[in-house]
Amino acid sequence: MKYKHFLGVIGLLLSIFTLKLFAVPTTITTNNAQVIITANSETRFGHSVTFLGTLVQGESPFYAISEPLNKDNGSVYIFQTSDFSTDLSTQNAVVSLNNTTGTNDEFGLFITGGGDVDGDGLDDFIITSPGSGEIKLYLGKGYPEGNNQWTSNDIKTFTSTFLTSHGDGDSKHSASTVSIAGDLNGDGLDDIVIGAPIEDSPNNPSGRVYIVFGSPSLTGGALETNANKIITGTIEADQVGYSVSIINDTNQDGYDELLIGNYDSTPSSEKGYQAYLFYGTWTNFADTSQVTDADAIFYSKSNNNDGSDWFSETVASIGDINDDGYGDFAIGAPNANSNKGKIYLYLGSESKLTHTEAGEDSPIIINATNSYLLGLHGISGGYDYTGDSIADLIINDPNQNSGIESTYIVSGKTSNVNSINLETDESDESHEIYKITHSTTSNDYFSFSTTSGSDISNDGITDLLIGSNILEEVYLFELVTNNRIATANPTEGGTITLYSDETYETVTTTFKVGDWVYIQANTQDPQSSTPNLLPLLVTHNNTTTASLLIQSIETDNDTGIYRDKFKLVRTRTNPFVSQVKANKGQTITIKSPYLETFTTSLTVENSTPTLSQIIAKQVGTGFEDTSIEISYFLQDMDNDIVTIFPEYSINDTNNWQHFNNKSGSQVSNITAIQAYDLGQLRESDSTKIKWTNLSNLNVTMNIRIQVGDGTNTSNIVTLAPLKIDNIAPDSPRFDPPTTERISITKYASINIITANAEAESTVSLFKNKNELAIKTANADSQGIVTFNIEIEGDVGTTQEIYLKATDTVGLTSDWSNTLIIELGPVDLSIDSPFQATATIPYGATENEILSLALTPFTPSSDPPSYLHKAGLSLIGAKKTTGPFDLNCPITVSFPTPLEITDNVKVFYFNPNSLSWDLESTIVITSLSQTSITFYAPYLGHYSIAQHDFPESPSNTSLKINNSTIKDNEYYPSSFTISTILSDDAKLSSYTLSISSSQNDIYKEQKEQNINVTSKDISFEVENLPNGTYTIRLVIIDEHNNQTEQTHTIKIDTSIIIFTNLHGPNPFNPLQTPLIIGTNISIPVDEFAIIIVDQSGNTMWEYHDSNILGGYFTTEWNGYDKNGNIVQNGIYYAYCFMKKNSTTKKERLIIAVLK
Repeated sequence: MKYKHFLGVIGLLLSIFTLKLFAVPTTITTNNAQVIITANSETRFGHSVTFLGTLVQGESPFYAISEPLNKDNGSVYIFQTSDFSTDLSTQNAVVSLNNTTGTNDEFGLFITGGGDVDGDGLDDFIITSPGSGEIKLYLGKGYPEGNNQWTSNDIKTFTSTFLTSHGDGDSKHSASTVSIAGDLNGDGLDDIVIGAPIEDSPNNPSGRVYIVFGSPSLTGGALETNANKIITGTIEADQVGYSVSIINDTNQDGYDELLIGNYDSTPSSEKGYQAYLFYGTWTNFADTSQVTDADAIFYSKSNNNDGSDWFSETVASIGDINDDGYGDFAIGAPNANSNKGKIYLYLGSESKLTHTEAGEDSPIIINATNSYLLGLHGISGGYDYTGDSIADLIINDPNQNSGIESTYIVSGKTSNVNSINLETDESDESHEIYKITHSTTSNDYFSFSTTSGSDISNDGITDLLIGSNILEEVYLFELVTNNRIATANPTEGGTITLYSDETYETVTTTFKVGDWVYIQANTQDPQSSTPNLLPLLVTHNNTTTASLLIQSIETDNDTGIYRDKFKLVRTRTNPFVSQVKANKGQTITIKSPYLETFTTSLTVENSTPTLSQIIAKQVGTGFEDTSIEISYFLQDMDNDIVTIFPEYSINDTNNWQHFNNKSGSQVSNITAIQAYDLGQLRESDSTKIKWTNLSNLNVTMNIRIQVGDGTNTSNIVTLAPLKIDNIAPDSPRFDPPTTERISITKYASINIITANAEAESTVSLFKNKNELAIKTANADSQGIVTFNIEIEGDVGTTQEIYLKATDTVGLTSDWSNTLIIELGPVDLSIDSPFQATATIPYGATENEILSLALTPFTPSSDPPSYLHKAGLSLIGAKKTTGPFDLNCPITVSFPTPLEITDNVKVFYFNPNSLSWDLESTIVITSLSQTSITFYAPYLGHYSIAQHDFPESPSNTSLKINNSTIKDNEYYPSSFTISTILSDDAKLSSYTLSISSSQNDIYKEQKEQNINVTSKDISFEVENLPNGTYTIRLVIIDEHNNQTEQTHTIKIDTSIIIFTNLHGPNPFNPLQTPLIIGTNISIPVDEFAIIIVDQSGNTMWEYHDSNILGGYFTTEWNGYDKNGNIVQNGIYYAYCFMKKNSTTKKERLIIAVLK
């Protein structure tokens, strides 16, 4: 299709979006493709496509398309976008690359590009050849000029035996096992990440990832020895590295991130599939060796996910889809949602992710109704396809269930939703969706591969290249918006103003590395009906640094005010997250690409180094060994060499002096210190400040510290006063501290003891002064130290305990006083407001409950139907509930003698239900009118109470049609409810009702002032509609004691429900009859049970007619029809019912075992 026609189609589609008339994604087909590239073979042309970027300075960019099964080895075809004016074939490729090392190399199975690893300003790219175990790096400077042969010195070959081949069928390939576009270590060069997931136990049981940092002098070679870093898996068969991606800087610190997937056929049992996020660092990942060292871990298994969703089969950098300046990323789970697939999006922010979370916790989840393995190998982003200057998202669906393979474009927006369905969601203010499909064919893996990067029409909207690896075609789409959002041309009278804040209040032209620069341009408005775009170019006085083109957007319709922002970083310019490389002293210009006079500039000032997390401590004691060591976090956005200025004062805080001024002392690690933009925690022996030879001081030292880079000096940080201690601590003391030998009795073998010691000291516990300590514990800031110790032995065993304290600098005290522990029972008592004694026997608990105490207790409410007479609590300071191993006898003298001793109980307050435990029985061993003795089985609260009224009223079981009601069974629509009420006093009233599931009372029967001790009641119910009902009986006696009974029944006259249950089974006729419970939903004409043996002989039978329905039981005593008890064995009970001409039966299997 020609460009003009295509432009009109897209313009129409976008106008539909603007009017919001479509409720489903808009579809674009291959008829709209600007260029179609074909191959004359069946060797998977289009299996992998990638944008290569600039290979020749000053010329248009290039694309690469692979044909990995061609000529046994595979081929890669390179096309230049300047040739994309008509349909092409592989014969039109400007360069054809082939591998010649062997057969089945699958050269070109995966291609990735867009990175400059050697820093020459030309993009480089990588081609995988897993069959030969090779990763080939093609440097852009080796582009052939006329001979179709890449310069051999500019091809760097890396090797590994663990690379992934295309696997089982066309739906599998090497996913994203290589990534090149990103700077992980902040040196300004793109780095290479290679996933090697193939298991080769024991050499590679869990997969691994190789990192090769960019350098002008890369040589290639075996990755095991030539990779700068190797990160391995930790779980066998995990296949770590199946997918990898360098993620555009997610936290705006100037360093890109690394995301690793571990997709495998079998997920781990605990977390399912997992993905691992590592933040970029200047340390070259020195402290990283395994994926579990990741800063954040994402996993598939959750309450709503069994973990089999192929989570992390694809991981991808997707640019900045919400336009907040922070890089975002996606994790694909193509097998989720019953093979339809899901994609989880994660949004960057200034704060690093440091957690482990399930994929379902992702802030945005994408799915599609008819997709199949959505996003398999195919998730990308970072480019604008819709003309609003915000990066959009590309999702492949090459296996869609409907048979129409698709590529989806999801527009980026400043506001996001929690979930997106690609096929049903409206195009609204949150997002717009385009669906690109093949116009004439299906099941050919259209959209198996996609890539972007060029802008052939120079309209600011990125082109899209889509491969179909079975159809052997690749399609280029120019997504033109037909000026839905107009581009402004600046006028001579316009201005550009720079601000330091997002509220656009503080105007400035001086910034530092790490600052956001907020731009406001005032110029003409070309289209008043919508906000428009204004392109601005950010350039340097240093011509070797890349420029950044930004698209500032108008603040509203017809304002003529355009705003955008970018961040100054030390590392490199990154257009995907609006970063501009800057060094102090540089001048940076912001200008229109079309009008030289529409310009302004800023100056990059020196950044002031900062200190934080400063900790000073004394190390060593004595005249020669007393030292102070200071650890701290140092950061300088310019990576300057800095000097630390430490000062001290003793007593007089106004007399500050440099550490060097203290006579005889020495200071190290304060000069010529390399600082870093990400900062460094300097806490090792080689990095922390050491101030030695401080002599035998015993003072409080005041310390303050600041740092300078030769231009700027940080604020002074004053530390908390530091006590320099060269005096041994006082000896610890048991209470009372003035007694040298203290005897106590303990009722448990494991005991809690406390003592007083110097605050923050380490206290050692000894059972013998001539032996080593058996325990140590730290005294708290108040000087309290607590131990749990075990004393072996029986009642009467004694053990002496001794303590020593060692302070924070290593000085040790003399011996403490002596604590003598004897094992035995412990008596507790109270004298007021009544007398009580509790005996805690030895062994009542294995672990002593610290400060076990017996105290009076008055409940907020009495036990139901009882009056509280006396109460007490038996609890510990650190434990208030729980059972004793041995009952504890408690004797209580009543504060007021009882008149009679009838109906006295001891109640326990249940801490779980927060109510009196009415079920448990507390054993009373003796009771008189003046005292009671009982066994306490638990820690907690007890009430001794006496019943002041008769028992609550009761009734026999509620019956329907003279059979006991069985809950949740079916009953006829008309029936009779009956029961007998009784009470040891006189009945006062009752209410019997039947209500629907909506609590609407259908019928109710009441009677007041009954004034008898027993009463038969009957309740007729007729023609209940189908539904579920609650039968409720409430009985109240003359003392206002109340009993309530409820049952739930079902009515359904539309069908005949006939069920039978029996038990016990097996049953012994000599002990109990067999009960058969029957439920019939309506009245029936006949009912019968016939029991036969395995030969079909009738043993017993029962017949009845005009059954009212509902639930009823039938008994069989195990005797046959001749009166003889049946033999052991298996019997069959056939249950029959008949209603008019309808008959139902059910067979039960009965085992007789005498």
